[in-house]
Amino acid sequence: MEFIGELLKANWQVLLVVLIMLLVWNGVQLVKNQKLSKEIKALKQEILDRHKNLGSSVSGKYKNLGEQISDEHRSIKKDTESVHNMMLLEKQNREKLYNNTSRAKEILETIDVMKEVVNKNAQLSQEVAVLTLKNETYAKNDSNRMLNALRRFEGMLSQFEDFKETEGIRATLKIIENQLSKYID
Repeated sequence: MEFIGELLKANWQVLLVVLIMLLVWNGVQLVKNQKLSKEIKALKQEILDRHKNLGSSVSGKYKNLGEQISDEHRSIKKDTESVHNMMLLEKQNREKLYNNTSRAKEILETIDVMKEVVNKNAQLSQEVAVLTLKNETYAKNDSNRMLNALRRFEGMLSQFEDFKETEGIRATLKIIENQLSKYID
């Protein structure tokens, strides 16, 4: 027992040092935890701020989109009302014509035929424009193919340099090539 008593007397200093070290270590950990706690609070606040900004940005975009849709809706409604009014006016004019003219049916049929002719003419004009564009494209492609064929033919003729007629043929090919190139450019 004496040994234990002496050991306790010698080790209480060691125990005291260890205890002080533990207290210091706990204090350091407490300071670190407080710093981490402050950083966590700052990050939470930053996330909340970003969330608020994002929410207001998104709601602003939806509000703007809603206004655009409302504007388009009003425009469509206005156009529809305009078409409706024109149709009513035409109906009233037809009724007046029937009431005031003995040949009203004939006149209205002529007007209807003229409307159909105008609509068909507009449709045909669009088709003519498309076909003209296609025709120009085909003509250009055909001219390119013909020029390529002439160049290949000219290359084949170069093999017959010894013949006198080759120069005449080359001159004729050159004239044809120049004439075709006018259509390409």
